[in-house]
Amino acid sequence: MDGHVAASASTTDASSSSTALAASKYKRMRGGGSLGLINLGNTCYMNSALQCIVNTPLFVDYFLSGMYMDDINRTSTLGMQGKLAEVYGKLLEDLWSTKFKHVSPREFKKTIGKFNEAFRGNDQQDAQELIAFLLSGLSEDLNRIHDKPYISQPDSDGRYDSDLADEWWRNHLKREVSIVVALFTGQYKSLLTCSACGFKSARFEPFTFLQVPLPEPTHNNVTIPVVFADSRMMPQKLSLRLSIDATIVELKKQLVDVCVADFGLPLHSVADIKICEYAGAHIVGFKADNRKLGQIRSIDRLMAFQLEPLAPRVVDVTRFRRPSLIPYESPGDDDYMEEEDVEVVATDDTSRGRAPMSLHPHMLVEVQIKGEWVAGTVLTTTTSDTCAVQLRHGDVEENVSQTRVRPRPARLLYCPVISRKLGYSPVYFKNPFRPLPFGTPDLVRICPEMTTGAALYAMVWDRVHRFFKQRHSTTTTSNSSRRGPPRQHSISGPVQHIDELFCHQDLPFLLRRVESKGITDSRTPWLLRSFGWTIPCNDHFVDLLEDETIAIDWDIQVLQEEVDMDKMKAMDLHPSVAKNDVLDHGPVPLSH
Repeated sequence: MDGHVAASASTTDASSSSTALAASKYKRMRGGGSLGLINLGNTCYMNSALQCIVNTPLFVDYFLSGMYMDDINRTSTLGMQGKLAEVYGKLLEDLWSTKFKHVSPREFKKTIGKFNEAFRGNDQQDAQELIAFLLSGLSEDLNRIHDKPYISQPDSDGRYDSDLADEWWRNHLKREVSIVVALFTGQYKSLLTCSACGFKSARFEPFTFLQVPLPEPTHNNVTIPVVFADSRMMPQKLSLRLSIDATIVELKKQLVDVCVADFGLPLHSVADIKICEYAGAHIVGFKADNRKLGQIRSIDRLMAFQLEPLAPRVVDVTRFRRPSLIPYESPGDDDYMEEEDVEVVATDDTSRGRAPMSLHPHMLVEVQIKGEWVAGTVLTTTTSDTCAVQLRHGDVEENVSQTRVRPRPARLLYCPVISRKLGYSPVYFKNPFRPLPFGTPDLVRICPEMTTGAALYAMVWDRVHRFFKQRHSTTTTSNSSRRGPPRQHSISGPVQHIDELFCHQDLPFLLRRVESKGITDSRTPWLLRSFGWTIPCNDHFVDLLEDETIAIDWDIQVLQEEVDMDKMKAMDLHPSVAKNDVLDHGPVPLSH
């Protein structure tokens, strides 16, 4: 009997001394707690969860003081025999130490990986699942109840909720007593009502986590820059809230309403609004009206353009050759570039005995090649019934008979307009200088078969004259434009000189036909390295086709001295952006 008492006293003294030693160490460590955890590879979820728990005041005091060592339960079959509590206590001690600048949680991760294979590898996991596993494991490892009795929970029997909740809590403490229960466990009431007799039975289950379901989104918040047809107006970034299944045409309707209500613009049709996808300074694709917003991955790269209304004559002539509403979809690519199909209504009337037409240079035509009509431009008329035609891809077809040629049918095109400046590339093949797109892209809607080069220059001037520091006279510019570019260059040369590209005597800029990225000519072979075909400022119709872009090549001196570069990139924020941002990122009321 005396030996048992002596052994018990010795154990108590050892426990007290270890606790006192831990307490003295705890006092020395109170200056820490601000160390970082090393990322072991996709362990940011674990590090963020640990930083939250190791800075919980009472919880950290419990471990740093060494009190947890007296509560470790090594006999529970439901826990981890104290291994999780020990490795967590060591990690917390290192984090609150002043000896390290950062701590590696490798041993902690290795331990939890032994007991839960979800955390064994290097895959990203859910932080809340880790916290739930950690608190549950610590609760069992530190549970002071070694033998858990079976307890039947009482029925409500019409008693007060406070009395019933207290009884449920007392029963819970008969099985679970730990620091986790004291700090992280609560009760929630569940009420079961009989639909037949109306009897109600209440339960007060303990919980560590409350699963709060977030409301399903019912709206799409689309923030979209809008470029107005009125060049006096600065582009605006608007924010619109639409239903979750809204389409592009519904977005366009809201844009029209905002333009009328907030900016006092004349009422336009939705057909005068075009939605595009942009990247940097150029437009990469168009969005079809029937496309759902929820299916667009690049919804944050949409841009809207308000276009000038079409003239009645253009509407009448192009009514059968307007862009289709059905988008082109690349198989297997969910983030495709949507092109606009053009409905072809022209027919081969050579067999109907039509009268020979009058061909002349620069005439826009189509040539029949192997049963298909290919777009081209008349270069010269060799005889009364033959001509030389330059085809779409740059090839020249000589001695083409009139029976194989017809006028190019009028069609409506949406042509992106980009600004370019001269840039230097340290890595080059032949020429260290190249044109670089910059600024905000623009969009014009034209019928090339009814639009002259001079009219196109005037249209572009109306869009860009607001960028000048001192407003130029539109009349003066228009008159000077009609004199045309000082030099016209053939696209057949191997390289166009830089001074011919970006130095102009009569115009502040030249327009050139380029491919969609805005770097090279769309119809010149790559080895020729043409930076674009110069669109002449004259009375000839413009030779433009689908998927081609208009580049504005600014005169170097004009760009440096007269153009305000900040205006070319400026964009105002509409109040709707801040308003909808609060709705999207603000707190979610629990009532929802």
